[in-house]
Amino acid sequence: MRDQTEIAKRFDSVTGHTLVDYFILHLPVQLLVVDIIGLDRRPVPAPTEFCLRAVEAGLVEDGNICEFLGVDLAYGRRLLRGLCDGDYLGTDAFGQYLLLRRGKELLRQGGEASPSDRRMYVLWDPIQRVVLDRTLVYTKQRAGPDGLMAPLPNAFARPLTEELDVGDINKLRAASSSVGDLGASSFEVLRVTGIHKSFGRYRQSVALIFAGPDGEQTFRLAINGSIDNDLTATCAKVGLPKLIGVDRAMANKPGVQAVRKRYRELICGNGQGPNVASLVQRRSILLLNLRGVNSRLAEERVDSLLAKKIEYEIELNGLEQELDRLPVVPVRCHEMEYYLFQALEKATRSITITTTNPSAAKIDGDVIKRLRSCLAQGVHISIYISDRIGENDPTLAIFDKLSRQGPLSVQFLQNDVRSVFEVEWDEGHVVFSNEPPFGQRRRPITPREFSGFYVSDGQAVARYRAAYLRFEPKDFLVRLRPVVSNLAGIVTPKRRARAVK
Repeated sequence: MRDQTEIAKRFDSVTGHTLVDYFILHLPVQLLVVDIIGLDRRPVPAPTEFCLRAVEAGLVEDGNICEFLGVDLAYGRRLLRGLCDGDYLGTDAFGQYLLLRRGKELLRQGGEASPSDRRMYVLWDPIQRVVLDRTLVYTKQRAGPDGLMAPLPNAFARPLTEELDVGDINKLRAASSSVGDLGASSFEVLRVTGIHKSFGRYRQSVALIFAGPDGEQTFRLAINGSIDNDLTATCAKVGLPKLIGVDRAMANKPGVQAVRKRYRELICGNGQGPNVASLVQRRSILLLNLRGVNSRLAEERVDSLLAKKIEYEIELNGLEQELDRLPVVPVRCHEMEYYLFQALEKATRSITITTTNPSAAKIDGDVIKRLRSCLAQGVHISIYISDRIGENDPTLAIFDKLSRQGPLSVQFLQNDVRSVFEVEWDEGHVVFSNEPPFGQRRRPITPREFSGFYVSDGQAVARYRAAYLRFEPKDFLVRLRPVVSNLAGIVTPKRRARAVK
């Protein structure tokens, strides 16, 4: 999860478009077992090369060759006999060694190549229809439930053998070879003869959703920490953004609307002034009036319209300044972790957190360390989970352990469909959004526009707490205990077993 957040921070804005959502997207990959024909290239062993070079230089007797190379005469003669048997060397009528054609080829090429059949693994990208470099791939079960599976049709249909480019395979094999393997034997693929098996796998990417000034969404994919423009363009051609739900309806999801409703209802200060909704509504009316006046001025320049335009602009500037003075800050989609850490570091009395089921992707070692430090300072942390407990959830076990080390309480809410989540501390700060601070978004995971705000006005926070963060015992799930029957205390006498005659 930390890697995704770092990617989102890096690509917060691209070509005038603002990032509004990001999530893990598992792309289909095929792990192919292919049959190939290739050349097995073996380097020349050093003793063999030295013997051939010596003969090439004019040393034609075994004694001279062994003396020149500094090897034992018996070992040298065995080596020379082996080269003669392999048709690398020959002898003339006087018993002197000659360099044969095979030996000359061996010295010129620096090794030998022989054809062989092999079976090897190849990663195939069914989206771009190319052979992939080495990358981490997962089965569907191990891909993780916190991401979205790309719903591409026929993603695991076997490719044709002609589509497996031999040049790409050799290039990837050469790139994966380390410097230390330069002296070892190498293999060059000449042809793919068939596909023996095909396994469906997934590789992880980060989907980035951007919104332009006109509200239009754009979709990009990040692989290994950088945006892959070619992959993004190919996915757009096959309609992947529409298949996963990237459209204007993202801004109308219930969580987005609920957050914006609470934002509009905020009243800062002593409560006597206008709320945010009235200011925003008046600003929208002024902008509409200005557009109308400008269109009329484009047709005819009238002094009364000019005066009206100046009046609207002055009022609009005043409204903008009033909105800027409000202690309400819009939150970016990757800043929830920042505000959570602010609460854990700066809180002195209490922290209230609402979330979905805690996820191991978000509750990492850094978060646990900060929680321990906060509890050690005596800060009361209350976590309210709007979800149902999963099976063998290790993160809840971590919270249970922390609750025995400090003032931490965890409660499950009856309302398990809460769409707005908060981090509130010291009754003076609150950040609310549609992103759970400790958990993942509800399944099935779909794109949605992020919406969130940070409020630092104490009176506004108090009103927010009274409206949305006051819980009674009836709001929590109660652990049911088995009913003990009145007959449980009666001991039934055991019957004696009859003796068998």
